[in-house]
Amino acid sequence: PVNLFQVNPTIGTGAANLLVNGGNSNYHGLQVELRRRLSKGLLVQGSYTWSHSISNEFSNGVAGSYTTLRDVDIDKSPSPYDIRHALKLNWIYELPFGPRRYFFGHVNSAIARKALEGWQLASVARSNTGAPVRFTSGRAT
Repeated sequence: PVNLFQVNPTIGTGAANLLVNGGNSNYHGLQVELRRRLSKGLLVQGSYTWSHSISNEFSNGVAGSYTTLRDVDIDKSPSPYDIRHALKLNWIYELPFGPRRYFFGHVNSAIARKALEGWQLASVARSNTGAPVRFTSGRAT
């Protein structure tokens, strides 16, 4: 029949919309984490996440009506908030000077010992794919 794939194929300008809570989404993910505990003043952590979010609510990234009401799963595609790859790294390095350290370990002044102890270098990095999600209220403000 002519309307096998579309509900009303002869109406080019109109649309029949169905407002129900028929949306469906699913998420698949894999997480891997590596850690090096604090040893000799160095701590390193890293994680990688692969994920895939699929939904039938969004067509080309925009929520709208289904292509056909007979099979709403025909519109399944990656969700707008699908982040396939995420890599996170952080590290801490304790600097080797101050009390009981290699450099300036035997400083006699209490003020100098306090000023030299506990210094660290650290960094955090994150990189991921996918578009950022922007939440809006639909209002002009």
